[in-house]
Formats: sequence, C-alpha cells, structure tokens
Amino acid sequence: MEAEPLQHSFSRGRRWGIFFSVLISMAAALAIFVMLNYLGARHSLRFFWSAKTAIELSPRTVSIVKSLTNQVKIIVYCDQSDLLYPELSALLKEYTNLNANISRRNVDPLSDALAAQKVTADFHLGARHDKNLLIISSPDRQPSIIPIELLAPPKMEAVVDDSNGDGRMKFVRHLDEFNGERILDGYLLAIANPTRKLACFLQGHGEASLGGQGDFDYREFADILLTDNFQPQLLNLSGTNLVPADCSVLIIAGPQDRIPPDELVKISAYLNQGGRLLVLFNYGTSSKFTGLEELLYRWGMRVGMNTVEDSAQSTSSGTTVIKDFNRSPNEAVSALNGRSMFLIKPRSITALPNPAGPADNSMKIVELAWTSPSALIQTNNSSLPSGQKVPVMAAVERSRAGTGLDSGVTRIIAVGDSLFLGNIALSQSSANGDFANLALEWLTDQFRIVNGVGPRKMLDYRVTLTRAELTNIRWIFLAGMPGAVLLFGGLVWLRRRH
Repeated sequence: MEAEPLQHSFSRGRRWGIFFSVLISMAAALAIFVMLNYLGARHSLRFFWSAKTAIELSPRTVSIVKSLTNQVKIIVYCDQSDLLYPELSALLKEYTNLNANISRRNVDPLSDALAAQKVTADFHLGARHDKNLLIISSPDRQPSIIPIELLAPPKMEAVVDDSNGDGRMKFVRHLDEFNGERILDGYLLAIANPTRKLACFLQGHGEASLGGQGDFDYREFADILLTDNFQPQLLNLSGTNLVPADCSVLIIAGPQDRIPPDELVKISAYLNQGGRLLVLFNYGTSSKFTGLEELLYRWGMRVGMNTVEDSAQSTSSGTTVIKDFNRSPNEAVSALNGRSMFLIKPRSITALPNPAGPADNSMKIVELAWTSPSALIQTNNSSLPSGQKVPVMAAVERSRAGTGLDSGVTRIIAVGDSLFLGNIALSQSSANGDFANLALEWLTDQFRIVNGVGPRKMLDYRVTLTRAELTNIRWIFLAGMPGAVLLFGGLVWLRRRH
C-alpha cells in the first residue's frame, strides 16, 4: 500500500498569511490607540468616583479662566503633607484643564531642596515669606506671592485627648472653609487686565517715605502695591492740586504735622464722591492733632489721643501682638483669624454708634481688631488699665443712593499704627503684609469683582478613641488579623493532608 505524502502543518503561504494577519492586527490596534488618544485629548470626559471629592467651579470662575489669553505659570511652593495641599492641587487641576495657557508646577521645599533654592532665587523670597506659598507669574508682570494659609485660615479646636488615660485637653488644627477659588480668580483678573490702579500717597506732612530703605520706610509696602497691580504715586495737595479723579485709593501713612484745613477739605470732597482711604496713625502724634481725627470723627470713628500697650500680648521689644480679629464677613481681616499682627504702640480707633443718626442706615462702621483685656491706655498724664479689649483699627463703608457702585460707595480703613507697614515690620511678620493685601482688595472692591464665588465647605472627619479602644484596635491589627490568616491556612493544610 502506497504511503501518503507527508503534509506540512505550516506551508510557506500559510506562514506569510499569518504574518500579514498579525501585522494588520497590530496596525489596527495602533490606529485605534492613536484615535482614542486624539479624541480623549480634544473631547475628554472627566468624572469623579465620589461626589464628596468632586470640585465644581462656579460659572463666574469658568468664564474668567476660559477668557484668559495670557500665559500664566503657577508654582505651588508647599510641603505636600500640609492640610491644604490636596484641596489646592485639585482646584488647580480644574483650572489647567479649562485653559492650556495656565501651567502648574509643584515644588516641595522639604523633599526637593535644589528646586526650592531655584524658586527662592528666581522670586527673591525674603525673610517675610514662609515655606507654603502660591506663586503666580506672567510675562511683563510682577509675580504675585500668596501665603497658602490665606486660602483657608486654620482654626484651633480644643478636644479631649484620652490616649494616655488622663482626659487631657489638646488643640487640634483643622480647616473649615476653602476660599482658594475666589482669591485665585482675583489674581487672574488682575493678569487679564494689566492696567494698574492708581494708589496716591499723601506727602508734605512728615509721612513715611515710599522709597526709603530705613526700618520704618515703605519700600517693601511699595512692592506689595506693585504685586497687587497698583501704581504708587506721590500726591501733594497744596495750592490748587486735587486728588486725581482716577485715584483708586488714597493712602495717608503716619503724618507727623498738622494737615492744613484746605487739604482736609479736598480729602473730604474725595471721600464724599465715593473715594477709598487707608489712613494710618502712629504714637508720635498721640499728643497732637493732625486734622485727620476730626475728619474721621465725621465718618464714625474716634481716634484716641493715646497709645495702647499690652503686656499680656507683646514681644520682648514691647511690640504689641494683635490676635483678636473681627469674625464678621469683612474681607479685610476675616482671613487673618488664627494669625498674629505686630503693631508698635498703636492709638485706639473706636467705632461710634449711629454717627449719622438712627435714620441713616447707609453707613456701616465696624471695629476690625482688638488688644487683650489687659491692655494699658497711655496718655500724657496717666497710664490706666483698660479693663476690656481696646480696638486699634476700624472700617467704614457708606453707599450713596442714585450713583453707580464704583463711584457711590465710600470705604475707609483706619489703623492706629503706621510703623507696622514699615520695612522691618513686614520682614518680621507675614501677617502684616497679608493685611495690607486684604485691606487694599477690600477698599478697591477686588472682592466684588469675583462676587458669587464663595468659599467651599471642607469636610472634616474625626475619630475620637479612648485609651482602651486604641489598645483593642492595636491588638486586632497586630495579633487578630495575622492570627486569623494563620488559622485559615492551617485549616486548609489539614484538609488537603487528609
């Protein structure tokens, strides 16, 4: 019987067929991969696994971010273990997804010393800047350096610590509200509108020098103004000079001499037309009138002919430490709760009840900060204990019917000290500079521009355990769980053995 010829399972033609089939499959898979990436890059669909972690930007923010045409670089110069870092990182991710002109870089000064040194050198970070900063930069613009703490001021809460069985109280730092979206929107708007607002510095009466290098000069404060998109300009009101019509804020920084009546009339006219005023006193005029005392009295604030010293809250050099800020919605100080400002022998600034009469509700006067109840009030003839908190700064806002918001609202902030914004004070306390930022933003309606962008409530989960409960949990993890695994493995071994 003739043997059948041997049949090869893979002929040359079949091998080439399989080769081309695999090649076409790989090309098809590559094409699908490229197309999916192309579609994903231009028509992405983002969603959150959990509703609790979802970040929904306000329509106002979306409009601001999408309309931005400037190149903006944001550096998160922050310890990544900080409580605020996850919230800030998630928020910035939403911004960068909305607009490719916004780029973000994270620099951890604790783990990346080389990058941290470069950031410090590039942005000239001095002693008054701490380690947790948000740096926003754009071409042809002064970079903005924002302490991350301002985005969500921490709060200290007393809780019972029973881990040692003694029920001792301890203070826990936690975050209540995150205001990063509103603050970031304000800085992005300033970048989108590069025209600087005019900040007029009154001169001619012994005020602080704007460009001087001395301890109490205002060179550092001038840098803050430039960062906040203001153009500082010296102003002399003698003769026929008036406050410029485009003056966004008038700053009177610690005059030592009496201001002539005709100049006070010009300042009063500016305020009556909806002007904005930041007026600062100091202890050098506690025994003489500058003329501003009477002007502010008509606006509902009494400036004391005194100085205030607080031994319970002071540094070794006698500087008064202010920790008690108004918790009302006034943005000038609401973000400073939990922080400390340094003032040098401030004069008292008291809000007067109903200065314009009970029927006039257009004027709102609030005290912004106080000393402790142990403060002493110093005058020429005596030193008396106050017996209560002494106000050292106040704000007034008055709206006028029949005018637009920008020209119809007068805003004033008065502080009993001018030296706290000097070069040396700003280098020693970051809260002093932050107050300057916030005060300028409140005076010039920067917060109104981002009206409708509110703070986001932060969820705070806390588990309180007694010492016995902590011990039980420790034994469950150290003995119970490993023991259960060993027991199950032993039972499996016995079952298979038999």
